[in-house]
Amino acid sequence: QKTSELEGVFLNIIDAYIVMDMKGNVLSMNDAAIEMLGYDINKESINLTTIVKEEYLEYTEKVFKELYEKGFYKNYQAILKSKNNEEKLVQVNSSIIYNKQGKPIAAQGILRDITQENIYKELIEQQKKQLDIIVDHSPIGISLSRKDDIGLIKANNSLTKMLGFTHEEFKKIKLQDLTFDDDKQISEIKRAELYNNKIESYSLNKRYIKKGGEIVWAKTSVTGVKDAENKVKYHVTTIEDITKEKEALEKLKDSENRLSTLIVHLQSGILLEDNHKNIQVVNKKFCSLFDKSENDNSFQGQKVSYFHEKVKHLFKYPDKFLDINSLVMQKNDEVYKQELELLDGRVIEINGIPIVQDGVYKGYLWSYYDITIGKRYEESLEAQK
Repeated sequence: QKTSELEGVFLNIIDAYIVMDMKGNVLSMNDAAIEMLGYDINKESINLTTIVKEEYLEYTEKVFKELYEKGFYKNYQAILKSKNNEEKLVQVNSSIIYNKQGKPIAAQGILRDITQENIYKELIEQQKKQLDIIVDHSPIGISLSRKDDIGLIKANNSLTKMLGFTHEEFKKIKLQDLTFDDDKQISEIKRAELYNNKIESYSLNKRYIKKGGEIVWAKTSVTGVKDAENKVKYHVTTIEDITKEKEALEKLKDSENRLSTLIVHLQSGILLEDNHKNIQVVNKKFCSLFDKSENDNSFQGQKVSYFHEKVKHLFKYPDKFLDINSLVMQKNDEVYKQELELLDGRVIEINGIPIVQDGVYKGYLWSYYDITIGKRYEESLEAQK
């Protein structure tokens, strides 16, 4: 009677439930299993090993052996082919059924279709890899850290090059430790406001001491990352080396004080394309350079050639702009400090590097700099001569 009651429970559970003999022949299955696999044991016989995808057969044999020896097996995953030949990734938790003499007579298992779940998992992994590519190939320094950690959780390549410390060394060094003494107080004030939820982010121009003792000026932007309780758990810091710009600004103030208010810290517009020439990412600065709202997603997912056609009219010499991009599309070469003038008088410096992983081309990273002020400064110095 108890066995009958248990069988009734299993036959009516939401997940698929199957009982099979020790050779894999299905003896019983509930409605959920019938719906999942398309087979009905009441109408036809079925052996589970015959619907396992070929590359999982060896693994399945090992699982059967361990199931028989241990009496249970958890988290068996394999692709099964349903009656209509649809492939489904299935997770199975199973156990042996014994008779009164303790002899194994059958096995039972609960099956879960995790096909869609696995697709989502792979999508998240893909997005993470894209983010890692952006971070690792970014021309500015990026770090991830927690308030009380002794070092950084992550430091990208640009940050290690900028400050001279290795990835391992950064695990025991905080950016606050490298901050120039005169800039520490304001940094600590802003950081405290961030972790006390008074501000969402902040930006400072501050100095850092490199490993060799040199001073580097950097535009430092810090953004809090909150947990489910709305408390700041991490903070992301982006550091852009503005030493040369800072020096140029100081010189410009000395020679032409009236122009000093026009000097702004250079930032870069970023465009990331994949190996099929589709635009994956554009940042806010990129949008502002080409007169697009930061919420305008018209370039996202489009071919790079679409972007070229849409903005070429902004350049004084459109053909030169198209030639630079055409050369990259043919050879995937690096682009270094290509200067182009816009019709509105701005001068844009274009740089680009191919993204290659394990010898395989993955895409291309473009950076666009507004160097108009720098060019005007050079012209003013030449005029003074």
